[in-house]
Amino acid sequence: MRLPVLLFILCISATTLVYITLFYIPLFLEFTRVQNPDKTFADSENLTPIHAGVVFLPIIAALLTASIGGGILLTKVRYYFPFYLAGSTIGLTGSVLLYLSQVDTPLVQTCASAALVGAGSALYAQVGFSVIPSNIPTHRIGHAIGFLSTAQVFGGAACVAVGETIVVGVAASQLAVILPGTPTAVLKNMVAGTSNSLFNSLTSDTKRAVIRAIVGAIDKAYILGIVAGLVGIICTLFLPHERIAAKNGPKVRLLETRLILGGN
Repeated sequence: MRLPVLLFILCISATTLVYITLFYIPLFLEFTRVQNPDKTFADSENLTPIHAGVVFLPIIAALLTASIGGGILLTKVRYYFPFYLAGSTIGLTGSVLLYLSQVDTPLVQTCASAALVGAGSALYAQVGFSVIPSNIPTHRIGHAIGFLSTAQVFGGAACVAVGETIVVGVAASQLAVILPGTPTAVLKNMVAGTSNSLFNSLTSDTKRAVIRAIVGAIDKAYILGIVAGLVGIICTLFLPHERIAAKNGPKVRLLETRLILGGN
Protein backbone atom coordinates (compact mmCIF):
# COMPACT_ATOMS: atom_id res chain seq x y z
CA MET A 1 0.00 0.00 0.00
CA ARG A 2 2.95 2.33 0.59
CA LEU A 3 4.02 2.47 -3.06
CA PRO A 4 0.67 3.71 -4.48
CA VAL A 5 0.55 6.46 -1.86
CA LEU A 6 4.10 7.57 -2.66
CA LEU A 7 3.33 7.59 -6.38
CA PHE A 8 0.20 9.64 -5.67
CA ILE A 9 2.20 12.28 -3.78
CA LEU A 10 4.93 12.31 -6.43
CA CYS A 11 2.32 12.83 -9.12
CA ILE A 12 0.97 15.85 -7.23
CA SER A 13 4.54 17.11 -6.86
CA ALA A 14 5.22 17.01 -10.60
CA THR A 15 1.88 18.62 -11.44
CA THR A 16 2.44 21.43 -8.94
CA LEU A 17 5.87 22.22 -10.36
CA VAL A 18 4.68 22.71 -13.92
CA TYR A 19 1.30 24.31 -13.19
CA ILE A 20 2.71 27.05 -10.97
CA THR A 21 5.34 27.89 -13.58
CA LEU A 22 2.97 27.93 -16.55
CA PHE A 23 0.38 29.94 -14.64
CA TYR A 24 2.61 32.79 -13.44
CA ILE A 25 5.29 33.22 -16.11
CA PRO A 26 2.95 35.21 -18.42
CA LEU A 27 1.90 37.51 -15.57
CA PHE A 28 5.53 37.97 -14.56
CA LEU A 29 6.53 38.94 -18.11
CA GLU A 30 3.48 41.16 -18.52
CA PHE A 31 4.57 43.41 -15.66
CA THR A 32 8.37 43.18 -15.92
CA ARG A 33 8.63 43.55 -19.70
CA VAL A 34 5.39 44.73 -21.33
CA GLN A 35 4.11 47.20 -18.70
CA ASN A 36 7.46 48.20 -17.23
CA PRO A 37 8.12 51.94 -17.76
CA ASP A 38 11.86 51.23 -17.83
CA LYS A 39 12.71 50.17 -21.37
CA THR A 40 16.40 49.93 -20.62
CA PHE A 41 16.38 46.13 -20.84
CA ALA A 42 17.71 44.89 -24.14
CA ASP A 43 15.17 42.08 -24.11
CA SER A 44 12.14 44.27 -23.35
CA GLU A 45 12.24 46.55 -26.36
CA ASN A 46 9.10 46.15 -28.49
CA LEU A 47 8.00 43.19 -26.37
CA THR A 48 4.22 42.76 -26.60
CA PRO A 49 1.79 40.43 -24.78
CA ILE A 50 1.96 38.15 -27.83
CA HIS A 51 5.74 37.88 -27.44
CA ALA A 52 5.26 37.11 -23.76
CA GLY A 53 3.17 34.14 -24.84
CA VAL A 54 5.80 33.04 -27.33
CA VAL A 55 8.21 32.68 -24.41
CA PHE A 56 6.19 29.56 -23.57
CA LEU A 57 7.59 27.76 -26.61
CA PRO A 58 11.00 26.80 -25.14
CA ILE A 59 9.26 25.77 -21.91
CA ILE A 60 6.83 23.52 -23.77
CA ALA A 61 9.67 22.19 -25.92
CA ALA A 62 11.67 21.24 -22.82
CA LEU A 63 8.62 19.61 -21.26
CA LEU A 64 7.78 17.55 -24.34
CA THR A 65 11.39 16.54 -24.98
CA ALA A 66 11.91 15.39 -21.40
CA SER A 67 8.57 13.57 -21.34
CA ILE A 68 9.10 11.66 -24.58
CA GLY A 69 12.82 11.10 -24.04
CA GLY A 70 12.28 9.99 -20.46
CA GLY A 71 9.57 7.56 -21.52
CA ILE A 72 11.77 5.99 -24.15
CA LEU A 73 14.69 5.76 -21.73
CA LEU A 74 12.47 4.20 -19.08
CA THR A 75 11.55 1.37 -21.44
CA LYS A 76 15.27 0.65 -21.80
CA VAL A 77 16.58 0.85 -18.25
CA ARG A 78 13.28 0.08 -16.45
CA TYR A 79 14.64 1.52 -13.19
CA TYR A 80 12.20 4.25 -12.17
CA PHE A 81 13.93 5.56 -9.03
CA PRO A 82 16.46 7.74 -10.96
CA PHE A 83 13.69 9.47 -12.93
CA TYR A 84 11.94 10.59 -9.78
CA LEU A 85 15.15 11.76 -8.12
CA ALA A 86 16.50 13.59 -11.18
CA GLY A 87 13.14 15.14 -12.06
CA SER A 88 12.46 16.40 -8.54
CA THR A 89 15.98 17.84 -8.24
CA ILE A 90 15.84 19.61 -11.61
CA GLY A 91 12.36 20.95 -10.89
CA LEU A 92 13.48 22.18 -7.47
CA THR A 93 16.46 23.96 -9.00
CA GLY A 94 14.29 25.73 -11.56
CA SER A 95 11.75 26.76 -8.92
CA VAL A 96 14.47 28.23 -6.70
CA LEU A 97 15.81 30.25 -9.63
CA LEU A 98 12.31 31.54 -10.41
CA TYR A 99 11.79 32.44 -6.75
CA LEU A 100 14.97 34.53 -6.89
CA SER A 101 13.84 36.35 -10.05
CA GLN A 102 13.60 40.12 -9.85
CA VAL A 103 12.17 42.83 -12.10
CA ASP A 104 15.49 43.19 -13.93
CA THR A 105 16.22 39.46 -14.27
CA PRO A 106 17.26 38.76 -17.90
CA LEU A 107 14.55 37.21 -20.02
CA VAL A 108 16.86 34.37 -21.08
CA GLN A 109 17.47 33.44 -17.44
CA THR A 110 13.74 33.42 -16.70
CA CYS A 111 13.03 31.19 -19.70
CA ALA A 112 15.88 28.83 -18.80
CA SER A 113 14.64 28.53 -15.21
CA ALA A 114 11.11 27.79 -16.38
CA ALA A 115 12.44 25.25 -18.88
CA LEU A 116 14.25 23.47 -16.04
CA VAL A 117 10.98 23.19 -14.14
CA GLY A 118 9.18 21.88 -17.22
CA ALA A 119 11.86 19.31 -18.00
CA GLY A 120 12.15 18.18 -14.39
CA SER A 121 8.44 17.67 -13.87
CA ALA A 122 8.06 15.91 -17.23
CA LEU A 123 10.72 13.37 -16.29
CA TYR A 124 8.53 11.80 -13.62
CA ALA A 125 4.98 13.11 -14.06
CA GLN A 126 3.86 10.01 -16.00
CA VAL A 127 6.24 7.40 -14.61
CA GLY A 128 3.81 6.28 -11.93
CA PHE A 129 1.37 5.07 -14.59
CA SER A 130 4.03 2.61 -15.74
CA VAL A 131 5.15 1.56 -12.28
CA ILE A 132 1.87 0.85 -10.56
CA PRO A 133 0.45 -1.85 -12.90
CA SER A 134 3.33 -4.19 -12.11
CA ASN A 135 2.91 -3.80 -8.36
CA ILE A 136 -0.79 -4.51 -7.87
CA PRO A 137 -3.20 -7.30 -8.85
CA THR A 138 -4.37 -7.19 -12.45
CA HIS A 139 -8.03 -6.61 -11.56
CA ARG A 140 -7.10 -3.42 -9.67
CA ILE A 141 -5.10 -1.77 -12.45
CA GLY A 142 -8.04 0.36 -13.56
CA HIS A 143 -8.57 1.63 -10.02
CA ALA A 144 -4.88 2.41 -9.67
CA ILE A 145 -4.77 4.40 -12.91
CA GLY A 146 -7.80 6.38 -11.79
CA PHE A 147 -6.10 6.96 -8.43
CA LEU A 148 -3.06 8.54 -10.08
CA SER A 149 -5.21 10.51 -12.54
CA THR A 150 -6.99 12.03 -9.56
CA ALA A 151 -3.61 13.14 -8.24
CA GLN A 152 -2.91 15.03 -11.47
CA VAL A 153 -6.27 16.80 -11.44
CA PHE A 154 -6.19 17.52 -7.72
CA GLY A 155 -2.58 18.69 -7.80
CA GLY A 156 -3.17 21.12 -10.65
CA ALA A 157 -6.34 22.59 -9.18
CA ALA A 158 -5.04 22.82 -5.62
CA CYS A 159 -1.68 24.44 -6.44
CA VAL A 160 -3.27 27.09 -8.68
CA ALA A 161 -5.93 27.87 -6.06
CA VAL A 162 -3.39 28.19 -3.25
CA GLY A 163 -0.93 30.10 -5.45
CA GLU A 164 -3.57 32.60 -6.57
CA THR A 165 -4.65 33.15 -2.98
CA ILE A 166 -1.07 33.89 -1.98
CA VAL A 167 -0.30 36.18 -4.93
CA VAL A 168 -3.52 38.18 -4.79
CA GLY A 169 -3.50 38.46 -1.01
CA VAL A 170 0.14 39.55 -0.71
CA ALA A 171 0.06 41.88 -3.72
CA ALA A 172 -3.25 43.52 -2.76
CA SER A 173 -2.01 44.26 0.76
CA GLN A 174 1.17 45.86 -0.58
CA LEU A 175 -0.67 47.81 -3.29
CA ALA A 176 -3.06 49.19 -0.67
CA VAL A 177 -0.06 50.94 0.90
CA ILE A 178 1.20 52.24 -2.46
CA LEU A 179 -2.26 53.32 -3.67
CA PRO A 180 -4.21 54.27 -0.52
CA GLY A 181 -7.92 54.73 -0.99
CA THR A 182 -8.14 52.42 -4.00
CA PRO A 183 -10.89 49.79 -3.68
CA THR A 184 -9.63 46.28 -2.95
CA ALA A 185 -11.48 44.88 -5.97
CA VAL A 186 -9.62 47.28 -8.26
CA LEU A 187 -6.29 46.33 -6.73
CA LYS A 188 -7.03 42.64 -7.27
CA ASN A 189 -7.92 43.33 -10.89
CA MET A 190 -4.61 45.14 -11.29
CA VAL A 191 -2.77 42.07 -9.99
CA ALA A 192 -4.61 39.97 -12.55
CA GLY A 193 -3.62 42.41 -15.31
CA THR A 194 -7.21 43.41 -16.05
CA SER A 195 -7.09 46.99 -14.74
CA ASN A 196 -4.77 48.62 -17.27
CA SER A 197 -6.58 51.95 -17.20
CA LEU A 198 -5.62 52.56 -13.59
CA PHE A 199 -2.08 51.29 -14.10
CA ASN A 200 -1.54 53.46 -17.18
CA SER A 201 -2.69 56.55 -15.27
CA LEU A 202 0.03 56.17 -12.65
CA THR A 203 3.33 58.01 -12.66
CA SER A 204 6.49 56.16 -13.66
CA ASP A 205 7.73 55.97 -10.06
CA THR A 206 4.41 54.59 -8.84
CA LYS A 207 4.37 52.06 -11.68
CA ARG A 208 7.79 50.83 -10.62
CA ALA A 209 6.61 50.42 -7.03
CA VAL A 210 3.50 48.56 -8.18
CA ILE A 211 5.52 46.24 -10.39
CA ARG A 212 7.98 45.46 -7.59
CA ALA A 213 5.09 44.63 -5.28
CA ILE A 214 3.40 42.31 -7.80
CA VAL A 215 6.65 40.58 -8.78
CA GLY A 216 7.44 40.04 -5.09
CA ALA A 217 4.02 38.45 -4.64
CA ILE A 218 4.54 36.19 -7.67
CA ASP A 219 7.86 35.06 -6.20
CA LYS A 220 5.96 33.86 -3.13
CA ALA A 221 3.93 31.52 -5.34
CA TYR A 222 7.11 29.78 -6.47
CA ILE A 223 7.55 28.64 -2.86
CA LEU A 224 4.89 26.06 -3.71
CA GLY A 225 7.16 24.76 -6.48
CA ILE A 226 10.10 24.62 -4.07
CA VAL A 227 8.02 22.67 -1.55
CA ALA A 228 6.80 20.34 -4.32
CA GLY A 229 10.38 19.64 -5.39
CA LEU A 230 11.51 18.96 -1.83
CA VAL A 231 8.54 16.68 -1.19
CA GLY A 232 9.37 14.86 -4.42
CA ILE A 233 12.96 14.26 -3.32
CA ILE A 234 11.90 13.08 0.15
CA CYS A 235 9.27 10.69 -1.21
CA THR A 236 11.75 9.35 -3.75
CA LEU A 237 14.05 8.24 -0.92
CA PHE A 238 11.33 5.85 0.25
CA LEU A 239 10.80 4.26 -3.17
CA PRO A 240 12.14 0.74 -3.71
CA HIS A 241 15.23 0.55 -5.91
CA GLU A 242 13.78 -1.94 -8.35
CA ARG A 243 13.04 -2.36 -12.02
CA ILE A 244 9.57 -2.25 -13.50
CA ALA A 245 8.65 -5.93 -13.72
CA ALA A 246 5.61 -6.94 -15.75
CA LYS A 247 4.77 -9.73 -13.35
CA ASN A 248 1.07 -9.66 -14.20
CA GLY A 249 1.49 -10.86 -17.75
CA PRO A 250 1.50 -9.60 -21.34
CA LYS A 251 -1.53 -7.37 -20.85
CA VAL A 252 0.35 -5.37 -18.24
CA ARG A 253 3.38 -5.03 -20.51
CA LEU A 254 1.13 -3.70 -23.27
CA LEU A 255 -0.51 -1.28 -20.86
CA GLU A 256 2.88 -0.06 -19.65
CA THR A 257 4.03 0.58 -23.22
CA ARG A 258 0.90 2.55 -24.04
CA LEU A 259 1.14 4.66 -20.89
CA ILE A 260 4.84 5.42 -21.40
CA LEU A 261 4.22 6.52 -24.97
CA GLY A 262 1.28 8.65 -23.88
CA GLY A 263 -1.49 6.47 -25.28
CA ASN A 264 -4.78 5.50 -23.68
